[in-house]
Amino acid sequence: MTVGRGVAGGATVKTSNAIAAWNKADLIFLMDALKRGVTEAYVASFLSRSEDEVREQANALKQRKLPRRPGRSGGRLIKGGH
Repeated sequence: MTVGRGVAGGATVKTSNAIAAWNKADLIFLMDALKRGVTEAYVASFLSRSEDEVREQANALKQRKLPRRPGRSGGRLIKGGH
């Protein structure tokens, strides 16, 4: 049985083992945490999930290679002409 963690109007993403759905806020937190080098153990604890769930979702995100949102510099500084 899948337990949803979705929010009103928000999309959920199901993991392959269907332990629990991932809501958009949790996915954003996970992606940001991975970029910053936060440990899977900390992310799992913060999201009240197992380390295996976090690792599986992180691997799924890496395989999907999600595109960057337009207008974002990807964390890099943009040098201006002034």
